[in-house]
Amino acid sequence: PELEEMEGEKASPAAFVGSMLHEIFQKSIKWGAGKVDQESLVMEASMLLSESIESLFDISASENEILNKISEHLPAIQNFTDTFMRSSPHPNSSIPYAFNEPLRQTFIPRVIDIEESISSPRFGIKGHIDATVEVVLGDPG
Repeated sequence: PELEEMEGEKASPAAFVGSMLHEIFQKSIKWGAGKVDQESLVMEASMLLSESIESLFDISASENEILNKISEHLPAIQNFTDTFMRSSPHPNSSIPYAFNEPLRQTFIPRVIDIEESISSPRFGIKGHIDATVEVVLGDPG
């Protein structure tokens, strides 16, 4: 992924790592539970890094340095995918639906779209939706 700089600001390693994690997370939710392991996530990160050599030069960082930073976050991505990206609830998938409400088992059986562009001149909005998903909420309690 290209590292987008804000006008007048220098690109940073933290922004680059965040951008890479965003891409890896999107891939992992498409793959779904049971299909994501640390090895596949590291391979995906390595592939993305090899396609981003110019951005690495821009931030004065090595592939290994950035891969190490990305790798710190991969267990959380795997855990989210294994817990929520399923066709039925996982025992640990209970989360509060709203403030002061009981926990509900929650799972995401389907990813409908990734990086969907939206535009509505009527409402004056235009942008991207990172992920459109189908979510199933269990009964409270």
